[in-house]
Amino acid sequence: MRNLKMKIARIEKGVNQYDLSSVTNLPQGLISLFETGHRKPTPEQAQKIADALQVGISDIFSEL
Repeated sequence: MRNLKMKIARIEKGVNQYDLSSVTNLPQGLISLFETGHRKPTPEQAQKIADALQVGISDIFSEL
């Protein structure tokens, strides 16, 4: 299942996947996999992304 909440939060912040990759030290390809639903982030990865986007982890990752 696609993670539209993560993608929407990222776009609302004006951040592209490469910028998010740079801030979180996660590969851009992995961020893409999270957004398309092909992979689920670990709790640590999800927290890095939530922190970078300045949102709560449960706001963008309902399954965690």
